[in-house]
Amino acid sequence: MKRLHIIILFIAMVLSINAQPHGNNKFNPERFMREQEAFITKEAHLTQQEAAAFFPIFREMQNKQRELFGKMREYAHKNPQNDKEAASFISNMDNINMQIQKIAQQYHSRFCKAIPARKVLLCIKAQEMFKHKIMDNLAQRMKRGEGPDNRRQKRPQK
Repeated sequence: MKRLHIIILFIAMVLSINAQPHGNNKFNPERFMREQEAFITKEAHLTQQEAAAFFPIFREMQNKQRELFGKMREYAHKNPQNDKEAASFISNMDNINMQIQKIAQQYHSRFCKAIPARKVLLCIKAQEMFKHKIMDNLAQRMKRGEGPDNRRQKRPQK
């Protein structure tokens, strides 16, 4: 469960900062969405009709989940003052994660009504591949000093 928290927080942070691998360093949500849809369409071998049926539902799911990712991101910036508060944060984060998973489960059922289940599974796998691709691109950019704020982090000298 802790690993899931970390993955979700990292994905939310990636989506909130500039996830573009090149060119303009500002995050462009429309461009991100187009690239994501193109990637999923290609990897899942969706026809135009399948893509037209799938992506409106997919975007609706992402919008609902994005609200929860925002709530989760708030906890990344908070520092609990004591164990009781930390336990409360953990409980709240667990509840948010369960809500995110419940939304995914509900929408997976809707996807299966719109396109064949085999294609839905390919779309889910493609979405995960896309997330990994984005994280890899971000890690490479940060390694080159092109991180979220476009400045190299200076390390303290020993």
